[in-house]
Amino acid sequence: MKKSVIVDVNAFLDGFGNLGTAVSFKQPALKQKRVNSSTAAGDVSYAIGQFESLDSEMSFASVPRAVFDVMAKTDDGEVILKKAIKEGSETRNHMWTLTGAIDIEYGEAKAGEMLDVKVSQTGLKKYVYEIDNTLQVKIDHENLICEIAGKDLLADTRQILNA
Repeated sequence: MKKSVIVDVNAFLDGFGNLGTAVSFKQPALKQKRVNSSTAAGDVSYAIGQFESLDSEMSFASVPRAVFDVMAKTDDGEVILKKAIKEGSETRNHMWTLTGAIDIEYGEAKAGEMLDVKVSQTGLKKYVYEIDNTLQVKIDHENLICEIAGKDLLADTRQILNA
């Protein structure tokens, strides 16, 4: 297995251009919701094709005014993050599209130091993750879409609810 090294992370705001190079980016954890049941043989847990809250956080050394335009879109704010990851001799493109309300938190301001700004999104409305332009994960709560590695986990649920 080749080691993966992050080369750089860049962020873009919905319709407003480049937010800048991220100091750090914590992508949403993909934790499946489960239903627990007891059987004669013991307890069992079933994944149900849904996920717990999708939360992200990123840090920047500066933030343009355009971030407030995205914040004003409330639940429709979109942040796109592109990460270059070196795997052996190849560099792969990882891209996240995060849609939901954004929060901004400023760190302590000290003379002579870089600005510390955290942009976070809690309970994302939509989440898309691609590697080299190939869809890996697509979650869209409003349209009951949950695609993982090409499999639509909620297709049967949508069909039942729309029948």
